Amino acid sequence: MTAIAVEFSGVCKRFDGDWILDQVDLQLPEGRTSAIVGESGSGKSTLLQLINAVYRADRGTVRVLGRAIPDRQLHLWRRGIGYAIQGAGLFPHLTVRDNITLLGKLSHLDREFVDSRYRSLMEAMGLPEELGSRFPHLLSGGEQQRVGLCRALLLEPKLLLLDEPFSALDPIARTSLYDLFVQLRDREAVTTILVTHDIREALRLADHLVILRGGVVQQSGDVDAVVRSPVNEYVQTLLTDQLA
Repeated sequence: MTAIAVEFSGVCKRFDGDWILDQVDLQLPEGRTSAIVGESGSGKSTLLQLINAVYRADRGTVRVLGRAIPDRQLHLWRRGIGYAIQGAGLFPHLTVRDNITLLGKLSHLDREFVDSRYRSLMEAMGLPEELGSRFPHLLSGGEQQRVGLCRALLLEPKLLLLDEPFSALDPIARTSLYDLFVQLRDREAVTTILVTHDIREALRLADHLVILRGGVVQQSGDVDAVVRSPVNEYVQTLLTDQLA
């Protein structure tokens, strides 16, 4: 039986009186990549942000890696979760090296370990050593995104959250980064949850698929099973339109 990395039980979330998520019951498997797919406003990013407690559920419970999300010392708990977003979110006043190693320094980790992780991740992401002294504005979009992934993985997290990390890149840079990411993800053996609006991206990177619409889970399961047997017309149309 596959272990569960994240479990939502009866989860509801609202903003300004509007329900963004409605009675979400969902299990995301450990050791695999789950892609959460849906149109804009479907609740994809909100679902992701409930996992690392950027938001709290108004109703229901969220369990992460077998534990309820703690009420205190969230900064310590979050160090077990890597997080990368569209546009990388790098600190513009820090160099590439300082961006990647920042959490290691804040966590007072052994300098030798941090340096070793930094070099290993830079190499795995195909980033030359000389980029370490540059500031983010001097990098291409693809390079910035690769630096963001290095930063997210520095502390060897058990869980990696990705919120549309590839969507701002041109098709050539995106395809190149897909391959690098898959190699690094598999090397790190990290459970990954990817939010995307792109079915093709989901099918390329994930083996578990979640389809959201209006804050309601339409279908969840192994990618092949969802593609082979859509449960309703919405899922069928979403797959057909994007894969045509």
